[in-house]
Amino acid sequence: CNRLLLGENETCLDRNQAETPPCVSHPELKPKAMEYCSVITSNNGPYAKCHSAVDPSMYYQSCLFDACACSSSNKIPEYACASIKAYEAACRNHRVWDIGTVVDNCGKCFTDGTDCSRQGAICQVAGDPHYVTFDGSGHHFQGNCEYILAKDCLDDDFQVNVRNEHR
Repeated sequence: CNRLLLGENETCLDRNQAETPPCVSHPELKPKAMEYCSVITSNNGPYAKCHSAVDPSMYYQSCLFDACACSSSNKIPEYACASIKAYEAACRNHRVWDIGTVVDNCGKCFTDGTDCSRQGAICQVAGDPHYVTFDGSGHHFQGNCEYILAKDCLDDDFQVNVRNEHR
């Protein structure tokens, strides 16, 4: 990410205009930025199973840049989250499905999902077939079947039907 969207009282360095690396300009932020961003590179962390498929170093460096350039100390988890989500997406794009996460069902990092500013959750279907449910559980299966993937159980406003064909 070259620039994050910020609140009106915050500033952000543009990567292309930064003369000094942000963690050098703001050394007081670097320890906390490293603490949060290291979740991407930790060999014991939730993304360790993806390291052999997707090199985490670029995502870690991007995370440090964003965390040091675009945040006060209390905003570091929020700004580190973009790089963490990008790494998760890269893992899924490389068909690494069995990874953990620090992203809650509201799309926020390092929280438990109880302070969501939006209601709802996200599920995903990809590949042949791999599923991530609304609560973040992963499922993988093959076979021929038709089923309801998602449905509004309260107002019956929508329904997503799926046909799975084993090839």
